[in-house]
Amino acid sequence: MDVRLLSTDPDIAAFIRCCGDTLVESDGDWLVSFGHRKIISAMDLMPYGAQAINLHISALPWNRGASPNYWAWRNGTPHGVTLHRLTEGLDSGPIIAQRRLVFGPGFTLNTSWLRLMAEARALFMEFWPELRTGQGSFHRAADLPGDVDWGESV
Repeated sequence: MDVRLLSTDPDIAAFIRCCGDTLVESDGDWLVSFGHRKIISAMDLMPYGAQAINLHISALPWNRGASPNYWAWRNGTPHGVTLHRLTEGLDSGPIIAQRRLVFGPGFTLNTSWLRLMAEARALFMEFWPELRTGQGSFHRAADLPGDVDWGESV
């Protein structure tokens, strides 16, 4: 599978290659963004559809955009990392996975950033193998049978 990676992170690049995928400069099957500092236009996203994802070092919807670690500290909002689908709205696409983090005394902007980066890599590495092969599931509320017994053992 061809992956257009918008990131300078060597660990993400190495993991994508380790999964058997090829990194390309354009026209990939997937678009993966991590730490990319420019807004990706709707036109650039169009060829990828739902196969454009972003790793963001915040607990979205808090602290969308730049410097999310700083703003979480400054505003007392949750810290975390989010893997989400890329859409035209900035950091507003559907969330695929998210981890919340709590930083205790002794953390600095730098040490918390390093932990967020490590957690974002781990989140990507956990979900990429399934995402790239289209595994997973999606269900609408209307798909739920009307005779579900919520008290039944499963």
